[in-house]
Amino acid sequence: MKKLFTLIAGLSCTFAVAQSSIQMTNLDLGTNISNGGIVYVGASPGATVSTQINIKNTSSNTCAYTVTRTKLLMNSGASTQFCFAGHCYGPGTSVSTCTLTAGQDAQTNAGGPLLVDFSDGPSSGMSDVQYRFVNNSNPNDTAVVTIKYNNPLGVASNQNLFNTIGEIFPNPVKESASVVLNTSAEQEITVTVYNALGTAVSVNKVYLSAGRNNVAIATEGLPSGIYFATLVNGKTKLTKKFIVNR
Repeated sequence: MKKLFTLIAGLSCTFAVAQSSIQMTNLDLGTNISNGGIVYVGASPGATVSTQINIKNTSSNTCAYTVTRTKLLMNSGASTQFCFAGHCYGPGTSVSTCTLTAGQDAQTNAGGPLLVDFSDGPSSGMSDVQYRFVNNSNPNDTAVVTIKYNNPLGVASNQNLFNTIGEIFPNPVKESASVVLNTSAEQEITVTVYNALGTAVSVNKVYLSAGRNNVAIATEGLPSGIYFATLVNGKTKLTKKFIVNR
């Protein structure tokens, strides 16, 4: 009976889709991503940045989805790896799957969104990495997003906010943590800490002065685990991964 139900659900998803059932959201910015969209991310040499992309099943049926990573362009020495639906993979893995019933999303219902870690090489350069979500029952039901690292179209705005930025220290965190960044102008930013499921656990406004700033990362009361601190000013953002080890 269980196999029969699964087969019926799969067939329903196959014939019900007239347009893409996959809605993508950039969790770092809180904005939807159109099919074929581009996310621009700045990465410092030797540093690791993280990007969170959620998907939602907008159809009225249960659908199984596969995400496939394709490295279109990689800077020398750069590497990337990802987590999806609560499962994390090394750089050598490029495919993962999850199943969502009608209206469900990966962040809330499947263990976690697509979490992408990118580590740039010793010298800064451009990298393009594509992620394609496909409905397993209908290969025409797809959603594609490309993350462009250090692309001139996107990096300029990142450099306006962060001339240079260090790593979160200490990492792993036992009590408190901070990150040092330099900015060319006074401005206010929002520092949001997300857990591994993509849920915001703290949000703080921080005022930056021109020059060197030591920005505190709110870790009080957080249980041990993996977290992401995202610094945002308008549509400019940078994400840093850290670990809490109580």
